[in-house]
Amino acid sequence: MDVPAIFQDCTDRYNEADRIFSHCDIKGDACAMLQRYHVAQSLQLWMLAIVPLLFSSASLLLNVYSLDAYIRIYRRSDEMGKQRYILAISRAVASITSVISLFLSLSLFIFFEQMSFFAFIGTYVAMTGSLYLAVAHPFHHRSLVTLRRCYIFLMLVWSLSIINAAILGVLEATLFFPFNSPINCSYQDCELPVMIYIVISLTFSFFINCLLLLLTIFALLKRSREAIKRGDKNSQNGSAVSKLAWSLGTLTFMGISEVIISLFLTIYTGRIKEYEKTFTVCTLLNGSDDLVVVTSISSFLTVLWVTSVLADPILSILFDQQLSRHVQRQIKWLHNTIFVGHAVLTPTLATDQKI
Repeated sequence: MDVPAIFQDCTDRYNEADRIFSHCDIKGDACAMLQRYHVAQSLQLWMLAIVPLLFSSASLLLNVYSLDAYIRIYRRSDEMGKQRYILAISRAVASITSVISLFLSLSLFIFFEQMSFFAFIGTYVAMTGSLYLAVAHPFHHRSLVTLRRCYIFLMLVWSLSIINAAILGVLEATLFFPFNSPINCSYQDCELPVMIYIVISLTFSFFINCLLLLLTIFALLKRSREAIKRGDKNSQNGSAVSKLAWSLGTLTFMGISEVIISLFLTIYTGRIKEYEKTFTVCTLLNGSDDLVVVTSISSFLTVLWVTSVLADPILSILFDQQLSRHVQRQIKWLHNTIFVGHAVLTPTLATDQKI
């Protein structure tokens, strides 16, 4: 293999794809730069492609499975159960849409990701708010929260999410598709305000959700103390508090991940736009130090995001009693089918108890 002169001292690191750098005016140790460039390439392959693909695929399968189970539970639930699971169905649909958007073209990704995100947040606010009312003010919950109002609220959430995604999508198109964008707008006038708006709305939305969960936990702890004073040792409040604490931790993790990612994009998107104006192939090699740093940060943020995406359906399966029982019955049925060889019937949710 014909190795360019600048890489004669590191023929073991050189491959044919690196020939694009043979004409570059190298400012430093070419072999060290090439090694850092290869490190950045490996990070991009594994942490920005393979790992997100695996995690996102697993999240998609789990959310589709959860959606199917939620629909089955909804059909067999009473009025209060339907109020709860119509919100769970909406959250699962938003999660599925978010994951699917990763596999779409960039223009579709911008729209569907924004739509699914705001629908997810809106649904989560409804779920935590309804839970707080049910625990802290049960009489108000019965009078205020009805299935019809849940449907109206979800229609409003999804409608506003679609409108919001369309507006933000047009503004973000000025960054990603400057020549085909429906409007002509600079980064300072369009993209930067959009990014700031996203950071603020993210922070506020997750703060409201976490606050409602904290209030619900405190209300349950208060009821638990009252139950102990009455001598009721069979109270399930302690178990409920533990589950809500896990939910709070997961939601906090998701919120921090999303806010950090948005802050990073807000800070560095403008710099990247300026960088692209003077970009050449040789910039990759001469700027290999910066390339490794940016790729490492991007990899870390991506892993944070895909982990939070995967954690949500897993925790739903673990802590939703009816969903958990459904999974256990199906595992038992599969075990009997495969290893015992005499499955009686496909597992159903007919015997689910109303919660």
